[in-house]
Amino acid sequence: MFLKRHLHYDTKRDEIIGLHNINGEVTEEIASHACAIMLRDEIITKLFNIGIKAVIADHGSNFDKYAKDIKKVTAENP
Repeated sequence: MFLKRHLHYDTKRDEIIGLHNINGEVTEEIASHACAIMLRDEIITKLFNIGIKAVIADHGSNFDKYAKDIKKVTAENP
């Protein structure tokens, strides 16, 4: 998918967010594309178990229940 080109400095990690990054190798080029994958229920749990922490969803009722009840996600604890 196409991304809006934008840079952001993360003070906590001392890192510039928005640069081209593949497998931790960052270049000076501003990122313009991303790969998105649709996942379902048990696959999301398996990914969390191996350390993948980022999941983007359409905020359907199943994902909301998973995030709130199982992973205890709140506005204060994303």
